[in-house]
Amino acid sequence: MGFAIAIGAEFHYIKRAMANISKLKMIQIKRRMISQKITQQREVLAALEAEERDLEIAERVLANLEAEQPEPELALEPESASTPASESSGKPEGIPTMPEMIFEALKDARSRGVKGLEPKDITAFIAEKWWPDVKINNVGPIAWRLYKSERLAKRQSKYRLPDEWVEANAAA
Repeated sequence: MGFAIAIGAEFHYIKRAMANISKLKMIQIKRRMISQKITQQREVLAALEAEERDLEIAERVLANLEAEQPEPELALEPESASTPASESSGKPEGIPTMPEMIFEALKDARSRGVKGLEPKDITAFIAEKWWPDVKINNVGPIAWRLYKSERLAKRQSKYRLPDEWVEANAAA
């Protein structure tokens, strides 16, 4: 009887060890599955990031192409003199250049304590002060070009005057 108890106790230990081994195997299998999912998700994320970079480049190229087109005031059309002002979509004569109007809008915003303006806000300022029919497409690419040439600063979607400009003109 003593021998049977000893064997039973020993088998109990073996059962418990085997149960622990199968739990260990389950954990290892589960970890491998999670690792595979993480790898798959990283591949998906990498593909999305690559697509985002491609779209960013395309956006920049289109903005540069739009900015390189001559401003409407430079386009000489023989019919432009006979076209009524209400039908004209070009920049009116006698108003400042687009960069000057953008800087003026940002100076005005700064004087009111506003740290930056989105292109739609700059467009609204220009429309109110000089050019009622101005479109955001007349303003946005020029503001972007000013930012790329470091004449403007930008945080998220808001353009602002660079700190150097503000410091230089604060003394004036």
